[in-house]
Amino acid sequence: MRLIVFLLVALLVILALTNPNEAEFRNYMQQKHGIAGTLSLKVASIFSAGTSTGVHRENYFLFSRYYIGGDGILPRTDLAWGVGGKFFDIEEKDSLRCPWETAARVTAAAVRAPRPVLSLPSTASPR
Repeated sequence: MRLIVFLLVALLVILALTNPNEAEFRNYMQQKHGIAGTLSLKVASIFSAGTSTGVHRENYFLFSRYYIGGDGILPRTDLAWGVGGKFFDIEEKDSLRCPWETAARVTAAAVRAPRPVLSLPSTASPR
């Protein structure tokens, strides 16, 4: 029984010590997406309100969740989970895969004015 408790505590300590930080996440984004990843983080920082980084980290001590938006123009988009020094992308079925596409979509929606739909009455007379 002591061995199980010791192994469990050791696993929790290892997870806590290897919980990736924001700098490691930025490095991961640059390696995975190249220049597009770097630019996406810059776009997120431009459109975020109140923070200079644009990327937010929810730290749960054993793992972290990284997301952009939710505080400015951009809607919140979860990007990845960080656990044990590794990152696992979050695939949301309704969100776009790349943060810069989200920024472009939101900007385009803000610039576009709603177009009224006109329905004209039928000119044909019923017989």
